[in-house]
Amino acid sequence: MTAIDARWFADKGTAASWTHALLVQPGLEDAEVAAEVEDWGTCLLACLLTVERLAFCEMVLDGRAASPREIELLLALDGEPTPATRGLRELHRLRAEAGPHVGRACAEAALTCLATADAHVRSRIPIDVLPMRTPEGFYPSLRVAATLEHLRKAVGLGPFQWDWWANLS
Repeated sequence: MTAIDARWFADKGTAASWTHALLVQPGLEDAEVAAEVEDWGTCLLACLLTVERLAFCEMVLDGRAASPREIELLLALDGEPTPATRGLRELHRLRAEAGPHVGRACAEAALTCLATADAHVRSRIPIDVLPMRTPEGFYPSLRVAATLEHLRKAVGLGPFQWDWWANLS
């Protein structure tokens, strides 16, 4: 049986879950749609930006970041390599090599980097927050949010900073 520290779950786990829902999920969709319409340059850029957010999400899980600022992402690249940070380095390399002429092969390599980084970070997040982009709006996630607020209160944490996180997306 695996034990999870309730305070870590309520603090870092909650922040990472919402980072994924608000910052990563839209990027995953953007990369997929760009590939479907064969907009390879946009696909590569969406992959790069989304892997940056995945690296930030990983830093949140490790307790090393509080906001997705560029300097914190650069510091993430300086530590022990992870699938997210390796993917970020590879995407920067792909973008530099492609220049303004991104082709299918480059975009497919970018999508592979994105999928690997996402699978790694998702494996570390303790809960899946329901997708944020639905025809019904944000409503499917409200019950999850309320439950997490109850847990935060039970372990002695203050309310989650919803306004701040919602403005990041």
